[in-house]
Amino acid sequence: MTAAPPDLPAPLRLPARLTTTLTHAGPEARAWATRLPALVSDLCERWGLTVGDPYEGGAWSLVLPASGARATGGWPGECVLKLVLPDEYTAAQFRVLDEAAGRGCVRVLASDVDRGALLMERLRPGPAESWDTSPGLIAGALLKFWQATASLAVPPARHKAEGLLGLLDELGHLAEPRHRPAVEAARDLARGRLRAYRPDRLVCSHGDPHAGNLMVRDDGEPVLVDADGTGGCEPEYDLGVVLRSWTTELLAADDPRGMLRAKASELAQQTGCDAPAILAWAGIERVTTGLYLRRLGHDEEGCAYLDSALRTNVRPG
Repeated sequence: MTAAPPDLPAPLRLPARLTTTLTHAGPEARAWATRLPALVSDLCERWGLTVGDPYEGGAWSLVLPASGARATGGWPGECVLKLVLPDEYTAAQFRVLDEAAGRGCVRVLASDVDRGALLMERLRPGPAESWDTSPGLIAGALLKFWQATASLAVPPARHKAEGLLGLLDELGHLAEPRHRPAVEAARDLARGRLRAYRPDRLVCSHGDPHAGNLMVRDDGEPVLVDADGTGGCEPEYDLGVVLRSWTTELLAADDPRGMLRAKASELAQQTGCDAPAILAWAGIERVTTGLYLRRLGHDEEGCAYLDSALRTNVRPG
């Protein structure tokens, strides 16, 4: 039985995509949604803010344009208030953003870890998403981000590939029968990245550097939002995430495997990374993202990821 969507009191409105996520994410998430009006009100009073209607598109956070400045804080008049359901990763995510200090990613003005609240600089939408240009722009921002957060690039308690193998085991039943070969291929790729582990090559992963998370400052500098704070991994992981999406382009392409190989080679040259490893991570993430989206009720989008995985299972070599 499908749970009812959270009943969010007026005047605060949840975007449709976030509502779908919270409807399928369990009682804790829905309870968080009902607390949001009071939480936003408290933070506005604390930080001297006025907020507008939420931005659309976020699947797991409420993001509101905000304005107002504290006389002693030096904050700009325009900023952004972001609220996430606090979990085990929240403190790490906030720490990563603080360490980066705006280098390659959004600048944090204030935060409340316990309540999952971030006050950030206001950015402008990035360039139109383009297979030709977006991956290179994201890679440039990642190079700055990795350098800024190098002190946090420590071996994780659990290798990223191990965690994704667990996700494949947990959510594999959500795959349609036609998608099962893609799930098995993703398992093979994840085992390969485990075997290739080298602790001397770790960076602090952004974790979610897709084109929708690329924005620009007023001076035109491209930067990333939504670093997830999941810990150290080889840099090819983040670059694999850069190539994870693009389902429309990949499903329409005559040669999607060649298309991916060419772009992975470009990113490898730009960053000094390994193209086959980039392709492997992209293949793993394409499947796990599709399954996770289906788990959260985004079935059509999730199936597009899985369909594209069937056409692009590019094994290293």
